[in-house]
Amino acid sequence: MNNQQHLVLTLAFTSALVAAPAWSQTTEEPTPAQPSSEMQVEPEPPIYLKDVELPLTSIEAWSTQWAQAIAQITNIQLNPTAQGVEMVLETLNLPLASPIVSVVDNTLIIEIPDAALALPGGSEFRAERPAPGIVAIEATPSTGNGVQIRLIGETSAPTVQVTGRDRSLTFSISSAPSSAEIEEIEVVVTAGRTAQAVQDVPRSITIINRQQIETQTNVTRDMRQILGKLVPGFGPPTNEANPRSIVQSLRGRSAAILIDGVPLTSNYGLDRELRTIDPDIIERIEIVRGPTAIYGGQATGGVINIITRRPTGRSLEVNLDANLGVSLTHPRDSFSNDFGVGVSGTEGIFDYLLSVRREDRGAIFDAQGDRIPDTGGGSLIDSETYSILAKAGFNFDEQQRLQLTFNFYDGRQDTRFISDPSIRQIPGIQKARPLAVNPTIRGTDRAGDRRLVANLNYSHEDILGSRLQAQAYYRDYTSIVGAEDFRGGFFDAIVRQRAGGDKWGGQLQIETPLPFLNDRTNLVWGVDYVRENNKAPFEVFDPVSFDRDNTLRKLEERTFVPLHILNQLGLFAQLQWEISDNFLLNGGVRHERIGVEVEDYTTFFGRPIQGGNLNFNATVFNIGSVYKLDEAVSLFASFSQGFSVPAFGGILRNPPAEFTSVRQNLRLTEAVKVNNYELGIRGQWQGGQATLSGFYNTSDLGEDYAFTGGVSRLVRAPERFYGIEASVDTRLNNSWQVGTTVSWVEGENKEEESGDYLPISTFSIQPLKWTFYVENQTTRRWSNRLQFLFVGGRDRAFKAGVDNAEINPYFVVDYLSNIQIGSGTLQIGIQNLLNSQYFPVHSQVVGGFNETFNAAARGITFTVGYQIRF
Repeated sequence: MNNQQHLVLTLAFTSALVAAPAWSQTTEEPTPAQPSSEMQVEPEPPIYLKDVELPLTSIEAWSTQWAQAIAQITNIQLNPTAQGVEMVLETLNLPLASPIVSVVDNTLIIEIPDAALALPGGSEFRAERPAPGIVAIEATPSTGNGVQIRLIGETSAPTVQVTGRDRSLTFSISSAPSSAEIEEIEVVVTAGRTAQAVQDVPRSITIINRQQIETQTNVTRDMRQILGKLVPGFGPPTNEANPRSIVQSLRGRSAAILIDGVPLTSNYGLDRELRTIDPDIIERIEIVRGPTAIYGGQATGGVINIITRRPTGRSLEVNLDANLGVSLTHPRDSFSNDFGVGVSGTEGIFDYLLSVRREDRGAIFDAQGDRIPDTGGGSLIDSETYSILAKAGFNFDEQQRLQLTFNFYDGRQDTRFISDPSIRQIPGIQKARPLAVNPTIRGTDRAGDRRLVANLNYSHEDILGSRLQAQAYYRDYTSIVGAEDFRGGFFDAIVRQRAGGDKWGGQLQIETPLPFLNDRTNLVWGVDYVRENNKAPFEVFDPVSFDRDNTLRKLEERTFVPLHILNQLGLFAQLQWEISDNFLLNGGVRHERIGVEVEDYTTFFGRPIQGGNLNFNATVFNIGSVYKLDEAVSLFASFSQGFSVPAFGGILRNPPAEFTSVRQNLRLTEAVKVNNYELGIRGQWQGGQATLSGFYNTSDLGEDYAFTGGVSRLVRAPERFYGIEASVDTRLNNSWQVGTTVSWVEGENKEEESGDYLPISTFSIQPLKWTFYVENQTTRRWSNRLQFLFVGGRDRAFKAGVDNAEINPYFVVDYLSNIQIGSGTLQIGIQNLLNSQYFPVHSQVVGGFNETFNAAARGITFTVGYQIRF
């Protein structure tokens, strides 16, 4: 064998052993990198040439191919980061092969085979002091048609994480001192309104990253389903036949839903916000569990902050994906499809992102092959939706950034079926069934949701030593439910609700270091303001047209929920004090001034109600501590208060007989104030995490709902909630990963002062939830996941006469698979793999009051899609 053939075999053998990495490495010996779902660099799985016999002619032909396949590195870009520096290698002709990493003393050496430097400045690159702790970065040609990159540290070798695209490699470089450090420091912003490592937060936190979201979209694009399967303490997935998340509380109480810090939840409490979120626009989701007032009111159960995607650092990146879905129990009429396109990039000081998606969903069918009817109006059944996210950002210099974000969602339903009301005449609780009506709508819109959010952000990293963030936003929404025939019933008319409103506000926060304590302590302080308008008239339809030809012809609008205006001004301060390397203390205070304005109005039934202005004040505190037992395990404890004003729509639309004036019935309108106590232990290690926590909270005047004549009635009574949550994720080896979550919550309230505490309704308290998953990287290009969901039964509230039905348990299995084919990924999902016939908690609890809501869950459903980036 000549030298050329020997060199070819050596390169091929080395390349076959190395996979595309996303790792941190500081050991003395070269270490194979781990697979990355983002990176596609080799077309074949590993081949061990010592076990393969090749004729000499094949070796010569292979040698010629390899000599021509040299990736030309045309640009090396360095971008400062909070941890160090990001280095991006770009090519114009071919993808870069997998790098090989080794460490010698304080230098990390990266060898990239089959590559050459073709830089504008020549065939070498050097950057002096690109980041603290890093002396230099050098790139030079190496022997054997390759490029060698040397990362020289001051006292120890830097660490690096690698991600890849088709024609670029990105190296996230930090000067971490040793491989004993945790592989990746997970940072959360929502808990304290500024970046903190999860290990430093004295609260229960769940972070859902982009990869997890993309994996879940193999089986569903409904965020209510995704969060229900991934977040402990959050209610199990709700029924797709209804657009609301009414039976999806967070630890038994309401959650504030934010998008990039902008509050989506309205005081009216429609619980339809998650239905209007396209998972394709999400970069990550941060969930703080337990009452908090860090962002204001309405977060007595916690905060769900949805953070939208960021522009890429490349000059241009395009994402395309398309998906098809079908029911395997009844394929006809069940086909759904969606298509999305995304474009993003950076040019100088300007960066941008545009994401557009269209979805067309058909009917859904249960495990018995029966059509599932829409039970709320405007659900995802037989719907067409559009979603747009647009961003434009300007980095004026290293310190200042301005960003404008525009997010629009429009989902409309066009179904020929309603839930058959005649089942209420059949003894026992029946399964909701469809009734074909083929309605025609005149004089109004189809049922569904429309939402617009515009958001302007400005940040300055150093103003007199402080970091400033300012935000102004506007939100507008319209939600239209389905028409119902109430003739002879509570409303004695054919009506539907058309809720709408807007919200505008601003936030200003300043993060100030406190060096007189130490250089690891800071104070976050600022002010929030929001003005919110809500109303919900009833559309009344012509009964003659409806009976004659199923035409919904609008006759008039009548008051259901009058216009009411909510103003909130909040002042806050939050201290983050790292007392020592092992002990941290967080604490804060928020003072809120709340005003409500309601004009005189007449209820749907003709009762006059005198309006007026109400004013509330609330001052709440929080304090928490973290004690680190070692670098991986920490204990945390906290006391926190949260508050909310009740949903005034729930009071004003159907007020009790004694309610004649807004200003005179203060008990119904008084704010909810919650005291929460929590203890927990958290561990993070290379490739895994575990958390166990317990909580107890009380409120002297709570907010619960009971049904009267099919319409909810507000119940104000003392409440107490308590529960336990646990989660574990661990990578067993390079191929296998497993994880589980368990959450259990209970609660009682005391409606009568002289009575006993009674179990709170399952509207608020969901049964025990257990999830488990197992993932396998079957080959370098093929991964598989099985995930399991068990929801337990609950009969406490039924036996106490609070619920009208007991909750029965159920068990569901999903299968998800990703296969890298060509430059993209084939995504396969099977929802309800075992084709279980079951009723979600939402259907069971609401169906106990009205059987037309008792819809079964969808049966086995197959989804296939393809995603490509270039």
